[in-house]
This record gives sequence, structure tokens and C-alpha cells, in this order.
Amino acid sequence: MRRRIRWLLLIGGVVGLGLAVGIGWWQRDQPAVKLNRTLVQDQAGNIQLIDGHNQQLALTNDASSIIQYIQVTPAPDGQHVAYIQLTPTVIEIRVQAFDGSPARTVFSDFNLRPFYLSWSPNSQMLAFLASGTTMELYVVPADGSEVAHKVRDGQPSYFAWKPDSSALLLHTGGGTPVGNTAVHSVQSKDLTFFKETAGDFQAPAWNADGSARVVVVADGEINQLMQIDQVGQQALSEPTSDGFMFVLSPDRAKVAYQTFGLQTRSGLMIQTIATGKSQSFETARPLAFFWSPDGRSVALLVADARPRGPSGDAGIVKVSRQAQTGVQVHWEVLNVESGQVKRLKSFVPSGPFLNVLPYFDQYAASLTFWSSDSQYLLNNSSDGVWQIHVETGVEQQLTKGAFGVAVP
Repeated sequence: MRRRIRWLLLIGGVVGLGLAVGIGWWQRDQPAVKLNRTLVQDQAGNIQLIDGHNQQLALTNDASSIIQYIQVTPAPDGQHVAYIQLTPTVIEIRVQAFDGSPARTVFSDFNLRPFYLSWSPNSQMLAFLASGTTMELYVVPADGSEVAHKVRDGQPSYFAWKPDSSALLLHTGGGTPVGNTAVHSVQSKDLTFFKETAGDFQAPAWNADGSARVVVVADGEINQLMQIDQVGQQALSEPTSDGFMFVLSPDRAKVAYQTFGLQTRSGLMIQTIATGKSQSFETARPLAFFWSPDGRSVALLVADARPRGPSGDAGIVKVSRQAQTGVQVHWEVLNVESGQVKRLKSFVPSGPFLNVLPYFDQYAASLTFWSSDSQYLLNNSSDGVWQIHVETGVEQQLTKGAFGVAVP
């Protein structure tokens, strides 16, 4: 896992249990029409919800040098947000509704530090990673009705919620020979290990109905992206000695992936799982990539200065090293059907945004920089959070703060 270790050293680490209890406080009627909404942190570090009419709802108002908010993560129901509050005496995970009600603390500890949050698809549970003496994975009900349950420890640790919220698919310990994959049942708390040998990859995934898992399997020094169910394995890539980063489309019918060597990064590949049709896009070698909510496009984050790594030669490491000297990145929006690519305006990435990039495959399961209507992308830049229209390129500044994510 030399590539991953290098990222951790140079960039730093940034990376559901509890039974459903009737009609929960988190279940509310959804509006008939959703406006695009964005969660941002302002210059002071407070969290705000901004809707499509630029109306703002302040969710916190006490951020300071000693009270900090991180890991702003919207729920799939579009009605709640989870975040971590850091103070000198205690670390809390809070859940807050967008109806103006106060936040609810669902986890609190003096020593254990959460650093990544992920909602269950039904918005009733939170899984989170925390660092103590080692990296640990927990699940807690989003209504705070039960204490957090420890699933397992191990580093690195990546996971994916099953579509029905009943289980977590885990990839722990890295690749061969120490890594493994397993499934954790939310109800029984059982942890079942799979027989395949984990290859060089990070975040696993489920297919649409949760009957198959998508992982990278190793055979000696060779890695291959696979979909595995009770019947057998389906190859989703050619075998290679390189590692993989991959993200499934919203309907999980396609998988976008890149391969990585010591000093190389491939172009983007997109595989249609049912047909085996493969598309290769070599013109842009992105640092990260995110599917649009409608599944028609992929946003590729590409560095401007090719001598400093458009992404090929350890691109994320170089961009992070040079961020304070003004290195720029830009989105390239790939239309999957036509293969056409539209380049958007360049920006200097903010520090919190850079922290996401080495683990974008995991973060793609918990947040997005696409608006809910697939018409806008967010530029998390050093001079604020900007919303940019993918067709016209027109920009609007949402805040002078450093980080923003779209609300489903």
C-alpha cells in the first residue's frame, strides 16, 4: 500500500448501529420540489444552509479558535446534517435538522476523535471512523437513542453501507497480504469475513440491490476489479499490477475507475456492468472524480499545470505541496454518453477540499459537490465557495469560507 502510505504521510489522515424505533424524529415529509441547497462553512467556521434563492439558515453561531466544526455531512433525506464539534475538553458528533430545531449530540468522548462520517441510506444511522490508539469504526443511531457500537478496529479502514441500510461492507488493513473484506450486520452485530484476497484499493461498494459487492481482488501481485455475489465473480477490468480507485454511478449500473502505479495514473475508465462495455477517456487524468446525481456526467478534478502533475505523477501530493503557492485546479465535466468534455474555470483549492482528495472514493459515498439537479458544481477555493454552472460557466460566490457540499 505504498501509494496510500505516501498520501497519508504527505497530506495527513482524513481519512449504522441501533434498531429503527418507530416513526423517528428524522422522518419528515419531503417537499414536492427541491431547490438546490448547499451546506457551507463561513469564514468563522460556522455552518450555514443556503438554498436556491440564496436564503441562509445558520446552524451554528459559536465557532472560534477553541470551538471548531468539521466533517459537515448531509443526510440522504435532505433534511438533516451531521458534523463534528471539537473543543478543548470534549469531541462530539451532532445531528441537526433543517427545521430550526437545536442540534442533538449522538456521540461524545474526551479522547476518541471521530474524523469521517457516513449516513445510512435510510438516514437513520451514522457510521463513523475515529482515531484512538488505533483507527476504529463505529455505528450509532441518528436519533441518539443508543450508544455507539464499535464494529471493529484496523487501519486503513474503508466501508460502504448496503442499500437497504442493513449492513456495512468493510475493507480493512489495506491490500495483500494483510487486508481483508468483511460484512457487518447492523441487527445481529455479526462480522463475516470473505474468502477473496483483498487487492490494492480503498473503498468497496455494493451493487444496486445489495446482492453483490464490488471490490478489488488480488492474485499474487495482480489486481482486478470484480463484482462478486453468491454465484461467482464478474471481472470489471483487465488484470494489472497497479492499484485501483473506483466509484459506482448513482444507479450502480456503471463503475468509473482509474489505476495507479508508483509514479503513474491512468485515464478514466467507465465500465457498464451488465453488458461489459468499456469506455476509456485518456485526455484527462483526474485527481478525483464524482458522478452527477442524474448519472449522465462525471466531474473530473484536474490540475492546471501539467509539469506539476495534471494528476499523472503523484498529482495529489504535488498539488497539496504547492497549494499555498497558487497551484490551480479545475473541473472537467465528462458527458458519459457522448464522450464530450467541458472545462470549467480554474481555482486554487482550499485546505479542507484538498484533504478530501486522497480519499475521494470513500467521500463519494457520503457527500457530493454536484447540485441535486446536476446543473452546478462547487469550487471549494482559497477565496471562498463558489457555485459554477456546468453549461454556462457562470459563477456565484456562496461564502468566503473554505468548504461547501451539496445537499441531496
